[in-house]
Order: sequence, then structure tokens, then C-alpha cells
Amino acid sequence: MSVKPAIRNKTWAELKVGDSASIERSCSLQDLILFAHVSGNVNPLMLPSAEGNLDKTEPVAPSMWVGSLVSAVLGNVLPGPGTLYREQNLRFLRRVHVGDKVKVTVVCREKREAPVAVFDTRVETSAGDVVCDGTAVVEAPTVTEIIEARDLPALIVDAVDHFGKLIALAAKLPPLKTAVVCPEDHNSLGGALLSAKKGLIEPILVGDPARIQAAAKALERHFRVRARRRLRSARGGRPRRRDGARRQGQRGDEGRDPLRRAARRSGQEGRRVAHSRSHQPRVRDGRADPG
Repeated sequence: MSVKPAIRNKTWAELKVGDSASIERSCSLQDLILFAHVSGNVNPLMLPSAEGNLDKTEPVAPSMWVGSLVSAVLGNVLPGPGTLYREQNLRFLRRVHVGDKVKVTVVCREKREAPVAVFDTRVETSAGDVVCDGTAVVEAPTVTEIIEARDLPALIVDAVDHFGKLIALAAKLPPLKTAVVCPEDHNSLGGALLSAKKGLIEPILVGDPARIQAAAKALERHFRVRARRRLRSARGGRPRRRDGARRQGQRGDEGRDPLRRAARRSGQEGRRVAHSRSHQPRVRDGRADPG
């Protein structure tokens, strides 16, 4: 097991004018997509084409993405953990593109009344060209902290639909009888029922009937809430009661909906499975056989 490096901050009392720190970072396509998600900025100049290929003019990194790299130095290295921003001004002189490597540097210029410190900030290309510069005013930490470097959860950007064509081909075939074992929460049951709705499988639910039915009811409530929200949004936020015929039609739909039909059938066929002595049911001719 590898030991993670420790990070030690520098307190206001330890900080000296002229202290500096730097990091290097390369701009990736994933950075642009993630920043668009976080900020809500979907300026087409800063995103790849919808087909996943770069346009004739390559997308540029958002200026605030470049500026945010400064906070990584201040918060992680100098002064480090415990640092809080007060002010930041930036002047952008060049653009950063996918694949560009930049160096981010901060230099302590002034110490004011504790715990305030002023830093010159600078981002430049690997060739030394200035991308942006500015000044940061921060509250430096007053207590020494030594923390372990933290691994963030991995993120996967699904920029390409890898399964759409495969699902479309499978949907042309008869649904496959499929045993789904213990679909007793909304995720496992929802996936099986969605596949049934798409005509991919004919699910045979194997597990505790009460838990399966509880999961089905939870899913039903979830979809009802979503449907009501969409309806209200379409009507400008004004809710309207459904008439009796509408409600009756919804109940009638339940009988034709393969999702609910499969969930109901689990209560009939799954009861024998759930209480079998071996607890290792077999599926035979589309029915659970406790064997």
C-alpha cells in the first residue's frame, strides 16, 4: 500500500515576502466539458462540436477555468490548507487550447495585518508567454495543518453513446426471457424494468416479493412526481386536477405496462422462490422453479 504524500501549510506568521510556489497543468477536453457542467457556461467557442470532433477553430479554455488554477496553488501549496480568498483580479492576455501546458505561480508580495497577505499571480505557457496575471488577497492560515493528499472520486465523461446502436439492434429481436435476481431496490429493479419497456427482455424477477413490490411502488411514486413536475412546467406552473376518466385510463395503462406487469408477477411467482428451502431457485419455462 503506497503512502500518500502529506501537505503542510505555511501560516501567516511563517510566511515571508518573496515566498513563491508553482504548479503545472495541461488543458484537456474533459476539463472544458466538466467546467461547462459546473459553471453552466456552454459558449460554443469553449466546447467541442456535438459530434465529438473539434471544429475548424479549436475550442478555447474558459478564462475563469484558467483563473481557477491560481486557487489550486493558494489552497494546496502556498499558503496551503486553511487559506481563504478575499479578492482576486486577473488580466487575460492569451488563450489556452486543449493540449496546452501552463505553469501557475504565486509570489507573496505583501503581508498586511494578520492574517491577510497579498500575492502576485501569474499563468504562463511552457514557452514562457504570459496567459494571465493579477493579484490575490487572501486570509492565510493561522494554525499549522498537515493533511494527507486526498484522492477525489473518478469522473467519466460520456461524450459518445457507445450502446445506442447495440440497443437499437437488440430491440428488433424478440425479448429475451431473463432471470433478474434480487431486484429489491429502485436501481436494480429500474434497470430491469427499463429494459423490459424497451422490449429487450422479459424479466423474471427472483427475490423477496414484498421487497420487490416495495421497490416498484417507490419507482412508481418517483415517476409520478416527475410527470407532475413536467406537466406543471408545460402549463406555466399551474397544477390542474385530472378527471376521473384520466385516472381510470392510468389504472388501465398499468395492466398493459410490462414494467408493472413484471413487478406484479413477482408477487405471484416470486413467492415460491423467496420461501424455497434451497434458496437457489432455477428458472424453467419462464417461471421460477424452487427445485
